[in-house]
Amino acid sequence: MKNIKKLFLLIIIISVIPALVSAGMGARFGFSKDAKDDSYDKGMTLIGVDYRFTALPVVDFIGTVEYSWKKYELSDNIPLEGTRHFLTINGSIVKPFDISLLKPYAGFGYGFHAFGGTTIEDLTNGGAMTGTGFHFIGGVRVAPPASPISVYGEYRHYWTNFDSGDGRYFTLSAGAMLGF
Repeated sequence: MKNIKKLFLLIIIISVIPALVSAGMGARFGFSKDAKDDSYDKGMTLIGVDYRFTALPVVDFIGTVEYSWKKYELSDNIPLEGTRHFLTINGSIVKPFDISLLKPYAGFGYGFHAFGGTTIEDLTNGGAMTGTGFHFIGGVRVAPPASPISVYGEYRHYWTNFDSGDGRYFTLSAGAMLGF
């Protein structure tokens, strides 16, 4: 009888945990733009990967790795092109709001930011900086009930403290996520 109770409890736990825990992994694309200074950065192409984990029905946890780059001419007088490189690793906590197929969410997070400098014709022109900072996040996911795939659009605004000073920028991105 004791083993039957344990087996019954195990069946309940196994059947309830998938309802409380869900996860998904996806890819994103978009652009990032400097919010403080428009003279140098006209916007950078962004790609990234996301991991979304829901352990509670109240909040989701999102881990993101993003890479941004931008090609530009170094000067009007010099016929060389350079490429800026930027890497961001973030952790975010968001509150989802379920409205039928649309699932808006809002939250905040913390991340590591690395400006990799500028690459000029296979040379590195230094200027690498690292920093950490906070961000606000808002977006909307479209998740059909029976589908393991969802799509989303997202805005993030970053306040980052770099080695050489403060930075502020934002990203707009869209992506697709496969839930499991």
